[in-house]
Amino acid sequence: MTHVAPYKKQLVEDLAARCAAARVVGVANIHGIPAPQFQAIRKKLSGRATITVAKNNLLRLAFEQASAKKPELVKLSDTIEGQTAVVTADINPFRLFKELEATKSRARRAAARSPRRICGSARVKRPSSPGPSSGSFRRPASPRRSNAARS
Repeated sequence: MTHVAPYKKQLVEDLAARCAAARVVGVANIHGIPAPQFQAIRKKLSGRATITVAKNNLLRLAFEQASAKKPELVKLSDTIEGQTAVVTADINPFRLFKELEATKSRARRAAARSPRRICGSARVKRPSSPGPSSGSFRRPASPRRSNAARS
């Protein structure tokens, strides 16, 4: 039998108890959110909502345990994918959504995804080829000598 770390068991039990007691339970994708912005979100929601980040398998186990009191939580485990956080709160769900949406910002890093859709053509059509033809870049060929001329 495999050994499971005690802190993981405690985390699953605490999260399951919070999910079962909370009025609002949400799953959020936190991929690409910079740490300072994520800390600002936690600080802004402090006292009204709790954001928990854990391994996806532990989140699924917590939802399974909490489904004894709230059977609809099992459906949330299907949405867990990538870097995930669980938000539990006792405030109005629409107010919570509005506050979370207010913290969104445009993507700043080159590898980050933009919240807005960016459209554009992949290829620019030109009426003629750009610049001089490739033949003008070649050096003039030197005259070749035959083997007979060398001797």
